[in-house]
Amino acid sequence: MPIPSRPEFGDLLKRRRLAAQLTQQELARAAGLSARAISDLERGINQTPRKDTVQLLSAALHLDEAEQAEFTALAHRLRHRAAPPAPRAAHNLPVQPTPLIGRDGDVAAVRALLRRAGARLVTLIGPAGVGKTRLGLQVAAEYLAEVGDGVTLVALAAVTHPAGVVPAIAQTLGVRESSGAALIADLQRYLRDRHLLLLLDNFEQVIEAAPQVAALLAAAPGLKVLVTSREALRLRGEQEYTVPPLALPDLRRLPPPEALSQVPAVRLFLARAVEVKPDFAVTDANAATVAEICERLDGLPLAIELAAARIKTHSSAALLARLTDRLHLLTGGARDLPARHQTLRAALEWSYDLLDPEAQTLFARLAVFGGGATAEAVVAICRDAPAAPDMLDALARLVDKSLVRQDAAGDQERRFSMLETIREYAAERLAASGERAALQARHAAYYLALAEAEEPVVRGADQLAAIEHLEAEHTNIRAALDWFHHSPTGGDGELRLAGALWWFWQLRGYWREGRAHLERALARDSPAQARALCGAGVLAGLQGDRAKGCDYLAQSVAVAGVAGDPVARAHALIFQARAAFYQGDFHAARHRAEESLALARALADPWLLALALRTLASAMSGLGDVARDRALLLESLTLAQTIGERWILTSVLIGMGEMARWRGAAHRAARFYGQGLKLSRELGNKRYIAVALVNLGFVTRDDAQAEGYFQQSLRVAAELGNQHLSGLSLIGLAWARCAQGQPGQAAELLGTAQALIETDGRVLDDTDRVDYERTLAAVRHTLGEAAFNTAYAIGCARSLDQTLHDARHAAY
Repeated sequence: MPIPSRPEFGDLLKRRRLAAQLTQQELARAAGLSARAISDLERGINQTPRKDTVQLLSAALHLDEAEQAEFTALAHRLRHRAAPPAPRAAHNLPVQPTPLIGRDGDVAAVRALLRRAGARLVTLIGPAGVGKTRLGLQVAAEYLAEVGDGVTLVALAAVTHPAGVVPAIAQTLGVRESSGAALIADLQRYLRDRHLLLLLDNFEQVIEAAPQVAALLAAAPGLKVLVTSREALRLRGEQEYTVPPLALPDLRRLPPPEALSQVPAVRLFLARAVEVKPDFAVTDANAATVAEICERLDGLPLAIELAAARIKTHSSAALLARLTDRLHLLTGGARDLPARHQTLRAALEWSYDLLDPEAQTLFARLAVFGGGATAEAVVAICRDAPAAPDMLDALARLVDKSLVRQDAAGDQERRFSMLETIREYAAERLAASGERAALQARHAAYYLALAEAEEPVVRGADQLAAIEHLEAEHTNIRAALDWFHHSPTGGDGELRLAGALWWFWQLRGYWREGRAHLERALARDSPAQARALCGAGVLAGLQGDRAKGCDYLAQSVAVAGVAGDPVARAHALIFQARAAFYQGDFHAARHRAEESLALARALADPWLLALALRTLASAMSGLGDVARDRALLLESLTLAQTIGERWILTSVLIGMGEMARWRGAAHRAARFYGQGLKLSRELGNKRYIAVALVNLGFVTRDDAQAEGYFQQSLRVAAELGNQHLSGLSLIGLAWARCAQGQPGQAAELLGTAQALIETDGRVLDDTDRVDYERTLAAVRHTLGEAAFNTAYAIGCARSLDQTLHDARHAAY
C-alpha cells in the first residue's frame, strides 16, 4: 500500500508521543496495542484508527481534555473522509410511532454495558409498565452501527413454555432444523461466525430457558444478547440493568411550568396529552396537579400514557381525583399495543399469573404495608404461624420478579416496598382472599408494640436510630392509628399508640398531625392517659393554641395524680412550667418546675431530671437569678451529655447562648448556637433549627450572613406554622434590611412580626426584647415617624404567606 503524502493523524500521534517522552514500544505497552500498530499509524499506513484505539492512545498519553478532544475529532474526520458510508446493518426492529421520552441516560448506560469488554448478556429488569421493551428497542436501534450482522428482535410474549424459546429464535433468524441434529445445534452453527445482537423481549414467563441462552453465547463469540424481563436470567457474566421509573418532580419545590414540562415523567404526560387534546399545556394553574398525577402514578410510563389519554375527557384536576382507583381508570391503550399494555390491570395480572402460589399469597398480604417494611415485619405479620414455612424465600422471589423493591442505604436494615400502583393491585388480591381484616389487625398490633418499644429509646443515647426507625415506619403507623380508630375491636390501641408517639411528633415537627391523632384518640370512650393529654397540650402550645394547650396539661397533671403516676405527673408539670414561662408568669413557672424537679429526683430518672433542671433554669432567668440559672444549666448539661440526649442538650446549649448574648459575648453565644444548630439538624428537629438560626442571626456581625440566617429560620418556622418564631425571624430580617439601607422594607417586616407575635400570645424574653427594641428604634429614626407608621401599618395588614414571598427579594 502506498504511503499517503499527509499522515495527519500519524503526525499528531508522533508529536504527542515524543512530548510524553515515550518510544513506540513503550506507548504500545501502555495502550495495550502492538508496536506495529503504532508504527502503521505514525507512518500513515493506517490513517483511520478505530474509536476504541483512539481512546486507548488518549489514556496512555495522559492527554488533557482539550488535547483529547483534538485527537478524537481528527480521527473521526479522517474516518468519515476516507471510507464510503457503510451499508446499514440488517434488522427487524419495528418503526416506533412516537419518540422515546426521558430515557437518554438509560439508553447511554445500557449501550455502555453492551460495549464493555466481555459483556455478552445484558438484561433489562423492571416491573410491569416501566418501559423495558421500549428501552430495549431504542438501545437495539442505536446499536445497529456496532454489529456487522445486524440486530434481531425475538418477541417471546406469546411463548408460554421454555421449550419454545429456541424454536422462536430460530424461526425469527430463518434457521431450519437439519436432519439428525438438534435445532439448538443448528442455531449455534448459524451464529458461530456472526457479529449479531439478539433482543429477546419478555423473557420472564420462560425464565427456565436461560441455560439455552448461555449455550448460544458459548458457541458464538460474536453474539451479544439484550434481554427484557421482570427478573434476571442468573447466568454467569450477565449484566443486570434495573430500569427505573421516569424521574419525577419535587412536589415541595416545583419549578416554573416551562422547566416542569422538561421533567421526564411530566414530559411524557404532556406529549401524550397533546396527542388527544392539542391545546393542552402545563400552566401555573395546573402545574401542581399534573406533577401530582405523575407522582401518584409512580413515574411508570405505561400508567402515565394511559392517564394522559384521559385528558381528552377529563380536566387534570378531575383526573387526579379519580386516581384513587387507578386500575379501573387506566384503560384504553392504543389498539396496536399488546393486550397486556392496553390496561394497567392486564400488565399486572400478567406478572401475578407467573407467580407460584406461595409468592401470590405473600404478594397480596404485602399490600397491608404502607411505605414498605423490614423483613422482620413481613415475617411477623404475613406468616400464618411460627411453624409455617419461612416467607423470606417467597419475598426474594417477588424482588427477583420486580414486583417488590428492596432498598438499603449503607448498613441500614433492608426495607421491602411496592410501587403504589402495584400495591393497589395487591390490595385487590388481598380483599379477594378474605384475609384483609386479620392482616390489618396483626399489622396494627405489630406497630403499636414497635412504637411503645421505641418510646423510651427516643429520649436516650440511641435516639437518632429510634427516630429514623419511627420515621421510616410513619406511613405504617398512620395506617395502624386509622385501623384502631375505626375498628370496634381496637380497644385503647389508638390512645396507647398516639401517646407513645407524641414525643417523636414533637421532635420532628409533626405538630398538626400529631395533635389531630391525639385529640381524636382522647375523644373516644377509653381510659384517658396522662401522657396522651400531655402530648396534646405540648403540641397545641407549639401551634400557638396556648389556652387549649394549658387546659390539656392541667388535665394531664390531674389524671396522673389520680392514677398515681409520678412520671406522667412530673412530665406534665415540666410543660406547665414552660407554658407559664412563655406567658411571662415566671413565679408560676418556678413553682411547677421545682415540683417536677422534686419528683424527678425522687424517681432517679435522669432524662426527667435533666429536663426539669433545664426548665427551672429558664424560670430563674426570667426572675433575674443569673447565678442559679447558670448552675442549673450546667447540671442539666452534664446529665444530658451522660445519657446522650440531644434534644435537652440542644435546649441547654441555646440557653447558654442566651446567657452569653445577654452579657454581650456575641462570639461565645454564636459558638453555643452553632453547636445547638448542629445537634438539632442531626435530630431533624425543625423548631430548634429555627431557634438556633434566628439567634445566630442576631449575634452575627456580617449583615449579609445574618440575613441568610433569618431567611432560613423564617422558612422553617413558617413550615411549622409557629407564629412566634416567624415573628422573631422577621424582626431579625428587619434589622438586616435596615442595616443594608432598606428601612422601608424593615418597617413593613416589623409590622408583620408584631402582628404575628401578638396573635401567638407568647411574650418576648429579655434578650429578644432588647433586639426588637433596638431594631424598632433604628428603623423609626432612619425613616422618620410618619413614614415609619405608614410602612409599619402596611406590614401589620400583610399575611405571612405574602411576607414570605416578599422577604426573599431585596425589594418589594
